[in-house]
Amino acid sequence: MTEVRDYTWPVVDMVYKEMQNLKEVVDKNIDKFTQKKLIIFGSGIRGNEFMVLLRKWDIDIYGFVDNNKDKWGGRIADYTIYSPDILTQPADYTVLVSVEISDAINRQLEEMGYCLNENYFLVKTDIYEEYIKEVARPLSDYTLIQGCCFFTTISMNDEEGQTDNLTDLIYERMGKDKCKILGIHGLMMPIYYEMLRLQLMMGYKPKKAVVCFSLPNLLNRHSYYPRAQHPVLFERIQKELKIEDEQYSQFVKLRRERFENLQTDVFVNKTSKAKSYEKAARMNFKLRYMAEIEDDSESVLYLKKIIQLCKENDISVWIGIDPVNYIFGERCFGKTFLEYYDKNLQYVKKLAEKEKVNLFDLSFILEKEDLSSEDAVAEISRYSGRVKVADYMCKVLA
Repeated sequence: MTEVRDYTWPVVDMVYKEMQNLKEVVDKNIDKFTQKKLIIFGSGIRGNEFMVLLRKWDIDIYGFVDNNKDKWGGRIADYTIYSPDILTQPADYTVLVSVEISDAINRQLEEMGYCLNENYFLVKTDIYEEYIKEVARPLSDYTLIQGCCFFTTISMNDEEGQTDNLTDLIYERMGKDKCKILGIHGLMMPIYYEMLRLQLMMGYKPKKAVVCFSLPNLLNRHSYYPRAQHPVLFERIQKELKIEDEQYSQFVKLRRERFENLQTDVFVNKTSKAKSYEKAARMNFKLRYMAEIEDDSESVLYLKKIIQLCKENDISVWIGIDPVNYIFGERCFGKTFLEYYDKNLQYVKKLAEKEKVNLFDLSFILEKEDLSSEDAVAEISRYSGRVKVADYMCKVLA
């Protein structure tokens, strides 16, 4: 049986505004999306998200295209990943670009004869604009909360009208004049440190600094994923907020270097069977949770730097542990998962105790019905779970 490289990601969540923006593009151009061969350009996480939604809306997909030749011939779900060479006849295709930083792809398509909003389309993302606005929003005597996609996405399985993400719910409860939430997908500890330092440089000193993360974020390899770098975001912050600081410049330079030099996938699932989603979810979960935190990992070192910076500036420090889908972990890996998880959780608790900082643990706060899916790898929850987390955090941080 032929082995197939499978790049399916087990996605169950997305930023609501991006879901809206994709739906708007599709509805406005429905003839072009249904009467030609629809190609998704980009076979990463966002491409997987687009695929899930398009299928949900009964839009046929012809396949994926990617510039990474190692992916050619691989698959995502039922779809082949092709070389861009198949796009030589623009009249035959509609191309949906899923890559967030897509300038090079846009030029590539236009050189092949494609025209924006005619036969290739982009989906606007507002998440960088929102993040920059929050960084620049003047506040004093407030609670600074930092985290990743846990704060910004909603479940694709939420009911109609349940569109508030965790950030929305916390602002509603705490008041936007009392807190600032800096959250976006893929953020890591060095970024949390630099954004805290930037708040102090700008004169926006918080009274409390809250750092929320899932335990895998302290593993060394997670700091180096291309998706965790966001070079465009931090270059824009430097330019738009006129940041003249050598340390920040070096931080931005490193983000760009890592993004360009570490274009590798988190995993490749090699299978010849159709049930790729389950295999991908299991493999991703294993990669995230079945390893021990190392003392010298970049994220551990930067967590300690955050704590030290707060102490130097008389800021109360809070560590928050994001929820885990323990139901999926136990089903796939049994006691071994719980042993790894408990060991890493105890590591963080001992660190918090040693440094004399506050900690709240959301690891097991979600019930089965709160999860985006029983196979969800990320810590994202349905609306009911987000309400639970918001209520808990606001009570603890009051």
